[in-house]
Amino acid sequence: MKPDKEGLFDVILPLQKVWFHNKGPCFLTLEKVVCYRYKEYELNSEYFYVPQDSISLLEDQVLWEILSDSEITYPSGYSRANIRVKGKVSSFEPNDSILILLVYKTEEMDYFSSQSEIFIEEVIDSYKNAGIVLSGFYSDEMHIQFDWDLSNHFGKREIQARYITPNLIRVFSNAYGEEYEDFVKYLVYFAHHLGDDFSNWPIQHILEPDENGIYKTWLLRKNYFTLLNKRVTELYVKALNYAERVFNTTQYTQAHATWQESPTCDQYDEDYSFGKSLRENVSRYDYGPHYVASSSVREGVSACYDYFKWGEFLTGEGNDFPEGGNIDRNYYGMAMSASFANINKFPVTYCGSWGSPKEAIERFNNVASAYGVINSLNNIVRYVQGFGVRTVPVLTIYPLDLLYANDRFGSWMVQYGYTDYITEEMLLKYGFLSSRGTIKVYDKEYSTILFLFQPFIKEETLGLLEEFIYRGGILLWTSIPAMSTYNGTGIFSRWCKLFGISEKSPIISENYPKGEIIFIKEFVGIESMEIPTDLFPDKVYSMTPSEASPVALLNGKCVGFIKESGKGKAIYMGFRVRDNQSEKMFTLFNILYRLGSYPEYSPEYLAHTTPYFFSQFPNGAVSVARHYYELEEDWEGSFFRKEDKPRNYPTTRIDLSHQKILDHTINYKGDKVMAYRLDKDSKLIGFAGYSTVGLEIDGVHYKFIDKPGDILFASIDKDRLIPNILNCWIIYSSVEGRFEFPFELKGVTKAVILDETHTYITEEMPIDSTNYIIIPDKWKKQLIYLISEG
Repeated sequence: MKPDKEGLFDVILPLQKVWFHNKGPCFLTLEKVVCYRYKEYELNSEYFYVPQDSISLLEDQVLWEILSDSEITYPSGYSRANIRVKGKVSSFEPNDSILILLVYKTEEMDYFSSQSEIFIEEVIDSYKNAGIVLSGFYSDEMHIQFDWDLSNHFGKREIQARYITPNLIRVFSNAYGEEYEDFVKYLVYFAHHLGDDFSNWPIQHILEPDENGIYKTWLLRKNYFTLLNKRVTELYVKALNYAERVFNTTQYTQAHATWQESPTCDQYDEDYSFGKSLRENVSRYDYGPHYVASSSVREGVSACYDYFKWGEFLTGEGNDFPEGGNIDRNYYGMAMSASFANINKFPVTYCGSWGSPKEAIERFNNVASAYGVINSLNNIVRYVQGFGVRTVPVLTIYPLDLLYANDRFGSWMVQYGYTDYITEEMLLKYGFLSSRGTIKVYDKEYSTILFLFQPFIKEETLGLLEEFIYRGGILLWTSIPAMSTYNGTGIFSRWCKLFGISEKSPIISENYPKGEIIFIKEFVGIESMEIPTDLFPDKVYSMTPSEASPVALLNGKCVGFIKESGKGKAIYMGFRVRDNQSEKMFTLFNILYRLGSYPEYSPEYLAHTTPYFFSQFPNGAVSVARHYYELEEDWEGSFFRKEDKPRNYPTTRIDLSHQKILDHTINYKGDKVMAYRLDKDSKLIGFAGYSTVGLEIDGVHYKFIDKPGDILFASIDKDRLIPNILNCWIIYSSVEGRFEFPFELKGVTKAVILDETHTYITEEMPIDSTNYIIIPDKWKKQLIYLISEG
């Protein structure tokens, strides 16, 4: 804050008393009040330069008092009081400002202590010594202490908290330089210039008065948040591994790291708070003029911002993006869940939804089933899909760096559901170049890599991208250029060469032009795209081509380029490429389609040209569900909401007539979601559908039952069978009667019903025909296993 002309300051601040979350309360005790003085110099409307040598502990007397009768406790459990802090800056000059720090003790482990691992191991040992065998660990939302109230502190009113211990400072300074041994004073660069009042959005403090200073400041924040998240997750991964050694069994960990996740918990309007319905013309699916702030900084503070890192601890990581009345109309949450499964040692996931009408959640669940992110054994399509998640040819680097660059935002530039996501760290850990010129991550293969916001990049990553393009890959980079490696080494020149553009950097310039992006040449015909706001994510970076060809213009300036290199292409779009399915705006999809990332009649192409969502799975299965993205969330999203007014919900019916999908033509009538699987000879080997009798593929009719019902026919992979079982098929019908097989099941001798754990036979009967089975009334709506023994 700014003292007055005499150097005096007198301010009332919120005093934290109790934080609350779904593990209970966390009590805070004020230990001391610390003040730093520093000098700040305005560079432009975005940045103030603060010389590091101007930051010093305020030696003048600082007084403080907790105001009596000021404590208030909110229904969320959050409690605060007021504290008055006053003092004087001697020899005050106009450029002087002060930073007031309230230092608290909390009920929290020192995660950076050398004793932290030993402590956790002793806790695990105490269970074994007591004769208790642990089988797993559960925490609904993985994070360290912070408060979950989304109404009484948010955005400009957010609690500016940072977890700091002497051991954290020791580890940080050892990693990043001895100047950080006095780390606390560097909190000036996490705090902001607030101006004369709190009405305007704060301006960033930077380490040096130039572009390099901007990047160094962002890197400081990145290093802090990354170190905190990494240390906490790796500590618990070690604890998990230790428990598995102690108890000699797999330890299962549930459930997800998404806590105050963005975009779900973001504030889209001054009148909006989590769980409330939005007023007209305000969207939760894109940045707009009403947008207020992201919730991502809360997850950064509480060490759960990097969901992909937490996936190394969680077994079968899920998320709850569609909570609080949000039904994920852009399918972004589902894409994130699928992405978690891609790199998890237990490649299963879920995408939980609550707070919406049951009819809306039903439609969400249908599409989620087609993504493979509903992990229920009662979901019959999962047996056809092979219990995997859908494949997609585009891999997007998750934009963690947005938070470090501007903590008003964070984690999303566009909510796009037709890609997989991964962090740069996990790409380098699990990804590799295939002989086909694609990048593979386990069993997933990608022909296109997309960057949304990446000011920092490792040299190893850039090398991977260079070779990827040379071998035929497509690289699409949007928004800010990469200027630096993680250690601060400049990399802009090499990055520019990759895209064939000049080395003149536009970073520090104030570049928030109004207007529309016009696409030319390779992208001519794509509808122009409006720059919707003057918010940080919508900043435009105008560059000059050297070897590249311009493909996008804004007010006559080049803002998009394409360069062919080897067999591949590098495309730079110096702006946020929007895509908002909920409003039928498909700019990002159209660019990727023009680049050949989504071939004609691919699932992604059909999802944008038909009323249905299509997907394909690693085992070749194809799924279909009806889109619901035009359903507006005009409801409250409270946890214990009551069903309210009737609405006209979109149909869930599926009616495919001579629909071409990949290399086949389908006719089908049913409901909810459908999945089918063909073998290498294009014969049906798996099918699941609701309110149907079967389907037709390439003119071949497959009729399973005589009257519409919910049906399943799928084979069990042989590597999942015990030695004395040669083959096994699984069927299901919601109606009794004759169930036709799509081909002769030779060697099948009996049908069995298993118990709820799918382990023991509870009923069985012989099979007299290899072409059909008569399902008795008592066996309908149950999974039936058809067994061939040998």
